[in-house]
Amino acid sequence: MMVFIMNYLKKYKLLLKLLLFFNIAISLNINASEVNLSNFKIENNVDGQELFFEQDISINNNLFQAIQKGIPLKFDINIKVTNFKKFWFNEIIFDDKFSFEIKYRNLLKKYQLKNIEGKYKYFSDIEKLKENINLIKINLGYLVFLEDTRIEVGVTLDSNQLPKPLQINRRNGTWNVSSGTYAMKVKEIN
Repeated sequence: MMVFIMNYLKKYKLLLKLLLFFNIAISLNINASEVNLSNFKIENNVDGQELFFEQDISINNNLFQAIQKGIPLKFDINIKVTNFKKFWFNEIIFDDKFSFEIKYRNLLKKYQLKNIEGKYKYFSDIEKLKENINLIKINLGYLVFLEDTRIEVGVTLDSNQLPKPLQINRRNGTWNVSSGTYAMKVKEIN
């Protein structure tokens, strides 16, 4: 019996490797959640410069079930503005982290959003909540942009705020929701 199994594995080794590869690729794709950032703008107003951008958070089935069970999802927005200089050290003129949180209130039967300013809003369905967090506006203050000023923006799910049993299972991929880091020059934005 063992000889038959070994001969079978040798004969169909390539086929088994392909099946394993596609199985892993499909399982990673089902659990994939991401944040897409787009439409960056910088506008001047009375309070200084404001950075606007749009985000699209794709919430997969596992994240949706976690929200429905009352697990709060906290997203961090990291923004770094750097003036690049040719002959000296680069100067970081803005480096800050902002956050917003999504939670389901079971007694109210509504989704709760704690926005960047710390204000709470309630929504009856998840699509209305996603529309509300689509446009992000962050006040950068009064900054002096040089020719080579670069802005880096990234949005990630703060997995340290998840309950402990979910923190242990971080390798799953469900909780690795991120936009990556978007880096661009200020003159390319406007």
